Amino acid sequence: MVRRTLRESFDESVLIWHIATHLCFSRRSRPRRRPGAGGGTGDHEECTLAISNYMAHLLNFRPDMLMTGSRRHLLTEALEDLESILLRPDLDDTALLEAIQKAGKSERHKYPLIHDACKLSDELEVRPEETRWELMYRAWLGMLCYSATMCRGYLHAKSLGEGGEFLSFVWLVLSLKGTKTLADKLQMPEPDAQDDGGAPQPQPRQEIPRTSTDDLASLVD
Repeated sequence: MVRRTLRESFDESVLIWHIATHLCFSRRSRPRRRPGAGGGTGDHEECTLAISNYMAHLLNFRPDMLMTGSRRHLLTEALEDLESILLRPDLDDTALLEAIQKAGKSERHKYPLIHDACKLSDELEVRPEETRWELMYRAWLGMLCYSATMCRGYLHAKSLGEGGEFLSFVWLVLSLKGTKTLADKLQMPEPDAQDDGGAPQPQPRQEIPRTSTDDLASLVD
């Protein structure tokens, strides 16, 4: 389920993981720990929630920066679905979670994204807590980096004139580290091994091992 949701269209992946992340966070049995206190689990949890909320923010307010062709209406429809599920505002948190899970599992065709999010959260919940939050952190970090490298450069420039977006800083760091951005992929296609005549290729300028951003699932791996 983890791999399958990462192979969905990118805007759907972001939305499914956003819902699943908050389901896992709401179901945790322990109090939230302050980041940096008590080990890496709290740090992973804090960063996971922050990136999840930020990516949902991009889908809602800057869908063109999240990914070309991202559909903001997916978020609007998901919110409408949740409102239709949670008809009683007086329910406590436990009852709200149970209502979401019940609707997501029993009415798959009516709430497909919520159904997938519930299945994903169930799969994540069977893992040990530390492993679960590290996996979720890596998945969100991969989606953040993938979104930054696939965003068109002029959108980063445009955002700077409007106060800037955190995504632009991620794009800049990745570019300086040698990761291929969208401009690199469009302007500098990979050479054909049969046509290079065996000539030595120049070494990439990265300071860290180059990571392929062509496929989201590969990037998360």
